[in-house]
Amino acid sequence: MKQKVKQEDKFYWWKKHKDDVPFYRWIQGKDPSTPKIMLAPEECWTNVDHDIYRTHNFIHILHGAYDYSDYKKVLPEDIVKKIVIWPTYFAHWSMSRAITFTYNKPNEQEYKSLFVCLNHKPRPHRVRFIDDLAKFDLLDKNFYSWHGDPYGDNLEVELKYWKEEKVILDVLNQNTSPVQNFWPKEMDLSVINLVTETFDAGPFVTEKTFRCFLYKKPFIIYGPPGIHHKLLEWGFKLPKKIINYSFDLIEDHAKRREAICKELQRLSKKDFNILAKKLKPTTEYNLQIFYRLIKNKKIIPQIALEDSYYAQEIQQSIDNIDRLTKSNFAP
Repeated sequence: MKQKVKQEDKFYWWKKHKDDVPFYRWIQGKDPSTPKIMLAPEECWTNVDHDIYRTHNFIHILHGAYDYSDYKKVLPEDIVKKIVIWPTYFAHWSMSRAITFTYNKPNEQEYKSLFVCLNHKPRPHRVRFIDDLAKFDLLDKNFYSWHGDPYGDNLEVELKYWKEEKVILDVLNQNTSPVQNFWPKEMDLSVINLVTETFDAGPFVTEKTFRCFLYKKPFIIYGPPGIHHKLLEWGFKLPKKIINYSFDLIEDHAKRREAICKELQRLSKKDFNILAKKLKPTTEYNLQIFYRLIKNKKIIPQIALEDSYYAQEIQQSIDNIDRLTKSNFAP
């Protein structure tokens, strides 16, 4: 028999993440036998706790991963069976908030750099990547942001080539506060968005990548191995004749970073304006695939469609496709 879950027994990661009481302390005060659902498509597998989900009656755990590979490596089978994945959540998140984005690239643009690389939270894998970009002399001639180290996460990383310093790009017309929903003007001046995803391991695609489709921005991703190939499975195109994506399936993180840097070095020798022109047809095609992906509700789990909060976000993302294509906000 299907267990029913009351609204008060749904846990929303985005809400508890902002509360003073952490989720694992909060859940201790709840009846372990009461059927519960955790709705957290904003997260990958990192918030799954063996003991909590074994001692409490969670019937579903909604996460944003695109496959179960990492879950099966670290979790027992009975916990994995409770997990439901919504791999395209951040496509809807990006589209539902698209009306607030300011990025609106001019038709005629003189490109000043090959790439811009935005880094808000200084995660260890991003520290290593920036250090490698410095090793290959790719920082001085390109744009990147670095907002410091509020959590001390990167102290374990030994820097060999880069001296860490705060770098703020022109967000919101000289407003130096990092704002997630806005891109700096340096995005206009760069051919490629060099995306440093939330994780370099773990099957997870966030708004950092999906926004590139929405605003027709060519990209190279430093994320988990195979992330570019996953985009191909969803119907997107990669400009393989222009960019060599052989780095994508390299499992070793250090070797994958090195291969990306070498490809960036090669592309740096191209004429940026000609390169951007060659990449444009792919971005036009991918925008239409992006719209199609959002409108395809078959890929969305039923528990998300039935939830009032996420159902509203899904509908908002679909509505915004029509609004953006009919307004001056259209990319």
